[in-house]
Amino acid sequence: MEHTNFDEMLELVEQARNAVIHAQMNFNSDEYQRALRALKLAKDQLSTVMHQELQNEEQATMVHHAKEHLMHLNETLVALQSIN
Repeated sequence: MEHTNFDEMLELVEQARNAVIHAQMNFNSDEYQRALRALKLAKDQLSTVMHQELQNEEQATMVHHAKEHLMHLNETLVALQSIN
């Protein structure tokens, strides 16, 4: 099975989610920076996918959900930084 940009985007969003959760649980500058990097990678991949033709409506919906999820993860990191 071919590993597509879409599949990679889904994986990177999941990695970003896990990194943000980990940063919340064990806040220190290394964890925060790791979460920021993971979030940036996921956002970059999302941007790549958004400029490609998606195979079906389900993928379009998943891209929309990924975009919303990354926005919430970013908000979480901003809030985390402001309280620490």
